[in-house]
Amino acid sequence: MSVSSNTTYENDNTINDSHSIMSSVSISNMKIECPECKKELQTRSMFKHIRTLHPEYFASMFKVWKDDDFKELIDESKAFPVEWESKDDFDDTVFTNIWGCLACNSTYTVEANAHKHCKNAKCKKDHIKAMKDILKQEQKNKEKRIKQQSDTRYKYLNRTPDNIFNDTRIIIQHYIKQLTSESIKNDFIKLMNKLNPENNNDEIFSFQYNYDIKLSDNKQEMEKQENYIWKLISTIETTYKDSLNSLYYRSDIISDEEHFKLTKAIRLHNTIPKLSYD
Repeated sequence: MSVSSNTTYENDNTINDSHSIMSSVSISNMKIECPECKKELQTRSMFKHIRTLHPEYFASMFKVWKDDDFKELIDESKAFPVEWESKDDFDDTVFTNIWGCLACNSTYTVEANAHKHCKNAKCKKDHIKAMKDILKQEQKNKEKRIKQQSDTRYKYLNRTPDNIFNDTRIIIQHYIKQLTSESIKNDFIKLMNKLNPENNNDEIFSFQYNYDIKLSDNKQEMEKQENYIWKLISTIETTYKDSLNSLYYRSDIISDEEHFKLTKAIRLHNTIPKLSYD
């Protein structure tokens, strides 16, 4: 993540300061949607809102930063940048940029004004201290993440046939059971019968596959069975997703609420089971 930004400013060097201030004040009173809770707030309070009410979301932005980026912010006492993307009414991607002061939580929509504020005597010291604290904590968190990933990879690579067998059984019980539940299948069959009544939708959504696995002392054989189950899961997921895509523009068949409900129902990451290498 780069400290500098290509954001279009509300004002440029050809506009006088009074015009710039008026433009900034006008924008600060506008309402924008929080990227996390989707609540609409005045722009001027968004940085404080995100930082104080959504600390995990705020902290998640640090992961893409390099230490040199943090150090540049600290050395030059620059405002803290926050960027997120959303969709407008035409389903186009819109990028929102704001900058904040870590001393007083003020929000700015003009980068130059934000940097100027953070260099003033009132906030500079506390703003820099807060960024140093963030950098220090993020370095610790990064070390933990690397160690955790390393430990997880080590456990995964060193699983025994028994581990793989038990993991695969958990995957079947958790994911296959979720995706092949009668309620989800019936919902899709009813909708697809309306969209494509000529198709044998009962058969398409029957998912009559062999989900049995057998314990073997051969690790490669167990991995082969595990991969087979994951391929089945992917096939079932794709069937559902293709159906939802074909229904996307058919509001006469499915409501927005029902479409969202089914999309959420087939998301495997909603709940993740604990496996031997976690």
